[in-house]
Amino acid sequence: MLLLAIAGTIVVALIDWWAVATGQTRVEEVAKPLVMIGLIFVSLTIESSPPGTRLWIVIALVFGLVGDVFLLPRVDQFIGGLVAFLIGHLAYVIALTRLEQDRALVLAGLVMAIVVLGSVGFRVVGGVKGTPLVGPVVAYNLVIAAMVVAAFGSGQPIAIAGALAFAASDAILGLDRFVWEGPNHRIPVMVLYHLGQAGLVASLAS
Repeated sequence: MLLLAIAGTIVVALIDWWAVATGQTRVEEVAKPLVMIGLIFVSLTIESSPPGTRLWIVIALVFGLVGDVFLLPRVDQFIGGLVAFLIGHLAYVIALTRLEQDRALVLAGLVMAIVVLGSVGFRVVGGVKGTPLVGPVVAYNLVIAAMVVAAFGSGQPIAIAGALAFAASDAILGLDRFVWEGPNHRIPVMVLYHLGQAGLVASLAS
């Protein structure tokens, strides 16, 4: 059952990437939520040892699903998506901190988070300066940083890779929306996003 769920999720993700690349909006509106539903099913099927970790991973995925719907091109409710993903990131932080945390690795994650916040995060916040989005964007950046720190602290390579991929996806999306001019980068945003979510789900099995 688990292998079938993983295979199905991979297929739907590939369809979604193709839809994004070719501008097939109607296909994306179906495939994008289905990827998250597939990951939810995988997380419910996969064996998990840390108590309560699965619950918080599922909560994070559910809010990711909600955020995905809000950010669909035809819906385009950025604030709603921002709030949904912020809650999802908080759920991932709780899930990751239920794993044993190594202090030295937490410090390494903190250094990485500071580097990201001081470069990309600073530019994105600067792009919304003087608008009502400043507070939510600052809060979102801090929660992403906390997720990266918690992932590093877990010492699990798959969790670290997942958190970094998720953070990279969010960084590109923020730069596209508030800093860069010209064509957006929806394909790398989506690929990194799905890989990040998959990596964090896979940390359940570690």
